[in-house]
Amino acid sequence: MALLKLFKERVEARPAPGVFRPAARGAFRALGLAATAARGEVFDAASAVRLALKLGVRKTFEADAAWLFGPAARGESDVRDAVGRLSEPAQRARERLFWFHARAPHAPARTVAELARAVDALLAGEGPEALHDAALLSLCGLLRLDPTLHDPEAWRRAFELWRRLFACEEFWSLLVAADLKGDYEQPVTFGEVEELRQDAPRVVSAHVAAFGGEAARRGRLRVAARAASLLRGAGLPVALLREYENELVGPAEDAVTEELAGAFAWVEGPGFGARTDATRRNHCNEAWRKFDKLRPRLAEFVELAGEDSYATRRVFEQAASKLLRLAVSFEEAGRRPEALFVCRTALALAPPGSDETHAVEARLVALGAGEESRAPSWGGYAGALAGEASAERSASKLFRDDLKGDKTVAAVSDASDTHGCLTTAAVYAVFVLACFGLQWCGVIKTRPLRTPTGPPPTMNIRPNLNFVIPNMNYTIPPPLNLRPYTEPPPRGTRQPGTGKRRRRREEVPVPPPTVERVRNANATPRE
Repeated sequence: MALLKLFKERVEARPAPGVFRPAARGAFRALGLAATAARGEVFDAASAVRLALKLGVRKTFEADAAWLFGPAARGESDVRDAVGRLSEPAQRARERLFWFHARAPHAPARTVAELARAVDALLAGEGPEALHDAALLSLCGLLRLDPTLHDPEAWRRAFELWRRLFACEEFWSLLVAADLKGDYEQPVTFGEVEELRQDAPRVVSAHVAAFGGEAARRGRLRVAARAASLLRGAGLPVALLREYENELVGPAEDAVTEELAGAFAWVEGPGFGARTDATRRNHCNEAWRKFDKLRPRLAEFVELAGEDSYATRRVFEQAASKLLRLAVSFEEAGRRPEALFVCRTALALAPPGSDETHAVEARLVALGAGEESRAPSWGGYAGALAGEASAERSASKLFRDDLKGDKTVAAVSDASDTHGCLTTAAVYAVFVLACFGLQWCGVIKTRPLRTPTGPPPTMNIRPNLNFVIPNMNYTIPPPLNLRPYTEPPPRGTRQPGTGKRRRRREEVPVPPPTVERVRNANATPRE
């Protein structure tokens, strides 16, 4: 039961998904203190919370701000961890930065407008503590009320308050003075405070960067662009902003590049040149229609990556290269008007000074359009790029399929085929009318049979109990004539290995040994 109770407390004290975790799991919040508490207040609060735990009472404080962070974690391990963090100087300064110096707001704000009024009330105070509490409340409240960045203006205001706080030298000196007044054994140094000052922007902007990166990976470029715009206006360090931009723009660039390659897959595929002119024209028309549908995606990518970024230059260089290849295909298929139209679109999207720009201009001259060019400056190109990417150029007499050529897969499987839908509906209508006509003429009968309305017939369900007893006179067979076990078995029925006769060996007489005398040649013969 003790383990279940501890697990329940842990689950209830876990911060909600849309909360600012450095404040929700803060040491001063766990002890019910303000961020300016002294050393004696820390030990007294820890003793009071431990005593309440021994008595089985869950201690709560008015300054917990449960509407912002959820229930506070105040187990034995949480109290021990809070005291340990406040005993270390650099960690104590971090805890002061991410908790309220005055009393935490206990009145809940249910909308972003109510949160803005609460922030204005804190800003009415004097000193850097009021600015700090207002910035912290604005960030924590938006994480709770608007975690999906639907109100960019409120987020911009929150980042503006934090930017002012980062630039306020008086506040960072206040962190050192609070340690000296609190009579701590090891007060924080200015070097540790400066290190915290450099690391704080990453903590403040972590949620917006993570949300924008997830949106970019899922292909939601407009939401990712909104997050990127907030990060660019947050006054972040240059290195941190470049890191965030790479995390946001990288997945989006891969997605857009893959979509461009898919749009022109048939034109660049093997065996395309061996097809007839009519078939090649149909495939080129389909590639242009697919690219035309990608224009909003290109505009969203420009908004995300920025007009003057290298990612934008790479993507539009590839788009211009694909369009140039499409124009060449149109020209080879005998369609000069479409080739000229596509070349002009490629020239508008190609970055100034790139190889694609010179190649497109040369192709326009070859098509007889003269020397068409635009402003070579990068500023003019960047200003008109988003509008050019999202514009839809319509050509009423161009990009029409040839009936002599083969249809593309997209044209066959197009769900918006009006003629096919009308034909299918007409066939079903004729079928239904034919069924009704055959029924009216009496050829087919589809009317259901009428069921009798009277009571069901009676059924004789009495069982027959006249059982015939079978004949039980069984003839018992005679008993088996079994010989007793004491009688020896007959001669031919002996088991192998039992009662064997041992054969006696016949004694053969052995003759005595003969002794042969060996005559010595050197011996003297006997007389």
